Amino acid sequence: MAELNSFAFTVGDSILHRHDIRFKLASLALMTAACATAASEGLAVVSLVLAALILHLRLPFNHFAGTLRLLSLFLLFILAVRAITTPGDPIAAFSRIVVTRQGLLQGGVICWRLVNIVVLSLLFVRSTRPAEIKAGVAWLLRPVPGIDAGQAAVMVGLIVRFIPVLHHQINETRMAWQARGGHWRRNPLRHIRNLVFPAIRRTILSADQLALAMESRCFSPRRTDPAFRAERLDVLLLAAAFLVLVTTLFV
Repeated sequence: MAELNSFAFTVGDSILHRHDIRFKLASLALMTAACATAASEGLAVVSLVLAALILHLRLPFNHFAGTLRLLSLFLLFILAVRAITTPGDPIAAFSRIVVTRQGLLQGGVICWRLVNIVVLSLLFVRSTRPAEIKAGVAWLLRPVPGIDAGQAAVMVGLIVRFIPVLHHQINETRMAWQARGGHWRRNPLRHIRNLVFPAIRRTILSADQLALAMESRCFSPRRTDPAFRAERLDVLLLAAAFLVLVTTLFV
């Protein structure tokens, strides 16, 4: 189960672990806005902040590189599509396909933004207990009319818990498929079918088993949530996230 480490909570005493969930969700929203709106100079500022947080949490770079291979393929696809669909100065041409400099630059910025958002999400998941996420979502949704904050928070908590489970099941399906010689097949559509469909089926079965287990134990969303403890550190971290957003807007 070592592959779950990148997508599951790990015990620690970092500033992110001690960050109050209410302030942490606000900081996450501000940092995500900075990633989505920043230009290349602003993205460099965000990347430096995220790199400092990664070093502070002592996350394993090699393990992240191995678990994010599918993301790398997705980023390469985005870069290629942008490079051949954006008009501009041609760099290379293959028949009717023209690669432009502007397309490569725009695709690179989009991929950079996505990488920052993914790293930010991983930092959040690894430093926040699922129970805290559930409590924070319930606290945010409680004033909203027409929404059952308890049920919505339970759904968000289950989604967070299922991320490492889904990753583990995909890896198990891939290893079983490779053990049967499937990696020798060169048809990419067969690769997708033999990997995605069994993983989805196993995920659905796991969800059914979890629903039955919760129902048999008379589960209720009205449960005792972790206590909130806001400190000066939470205000400082929220102010730092707001400062990063303002910096990316004016850099």
